Amino acid sequence: MRIVIGLFLFCLLGAEPADSPRISLATLMEDRIKFVGDDKVYPFQSLIASIRLEGGKNIRSYGNLKVMEAKTDSDADLIRRSTTKGDYYYTTDEPRFAAIRDYQVKTNRIDVPISLLVAPRAAKMFKLKGSIDILVGGEVTPVDFPNIVAMKDKEILKNEAFSAVGLKITIIKEARRQSEKLVAYAVEGNNSIVKEIEVVDRSGKLIKTNNVYYRTRAGGNSHYRTSSQKIPEDAKLRVTISRGGKAVTLPFEFTNIQLP
Repeated sequence: MRIVIGLFLFCLLGAEPADSPRISLATLMEDRIKFVGDDKVYPFQSLIASIRLEGGKNIRSYGNLKVMEAKTDSDADLIRRSTTKGDYYYTTDEPRFAAIRDYQVKTNRIDVPISLLVAPRAAKMFKLKGSIDILVGGEVTPVDFPNIVAMKDKEILKNEAFSAVGLKITIIKEARRQSEKLVAYAVEGNNSIVKEIEVVDRSGKLIKTNNVYYRTRAGGNSHYRTSSQKIPEDAKLRVTISRGGKAVTLPFEFTNIQLP
């Protein structure tokens, strides 16, 4: 069962800069899904509230979503919390950042889904309160790490800009995944400055790769980039970052939201 309701409730941004984006509650969707496997049925239910960021200038990334309150008029708590410390699977809060894409720049609009628990049938309305961070401005700068094929397992890519924000990128060399066509790495910590990570040859020309990633229990991602050809011995990992940007926290609060 899927229900979509469009809501346009604007929050107060208080003392935020005038060019900060406006935040509205854009859509509300209820999912009730059953996964079937191993002769068992696994139900999964979720209430997805999407907030929309519109306007603003020079936004590079968004993330570190935190929900402080999500309660119904029957006092039911809708926040999806981790059952294990440090486990970020299927939780409401989202510590990772996502880089702004071209289509978001063109429309000047960013939709951010918030995963909540499904409300009890007796509930009619709920309140949603939290915050989301954006990175504004900064110089887009490529940082190249040479000879990635020769790097060792768990070797950390060192850069002052990474250390300054708490970003950690680590090379992965797993025996069961070893291939001449594969480059693997893990991204952990504050990834707000990362615009893109690519594989390039010695001259800086892009090597086309397909990216498959898995979320780690620490809230990061493990990436496996595969190419149709052998990765050259002198290939480089190019991490494009926004250097010198400013982090801004945007609060939001919506009350009396009608439940589906």
